[in-house]
Amino acid sequence: MEILDIEFLTGIYPKVKEKKIQGRWVTFKDIESILEELPISITKDIIGTSEQGIPIYKISFGTGTKKYCFGVKCTATKVPEPKQFLIL
Repeated sequence: MEILDIEFLTGIYPKVKEKKIQGRWVTFKDIESILEELPISITKDIIGTSEQGIPIYKISFGTGTKKYCFGVKCTATKVPEPKQFLIL
């Protein structure tokens, strides 16, 4: 496993950060409209639902062999810091 360079991530983060999301805690309501606006080249599939009945999405793009995984907790409700992105 390779860890991305922190300087690279810190530099690119302001350019790619979704402006509609603020704060450290993200709810489904915060991202629902963003999911609906994804371009057709990014596929989204509902792979399950939470105990509250909220859809769980799998977001896919690209065709490369590397898979990217990020997150802080198993609940995936906390916005990750740039240093928490990994290449698997």
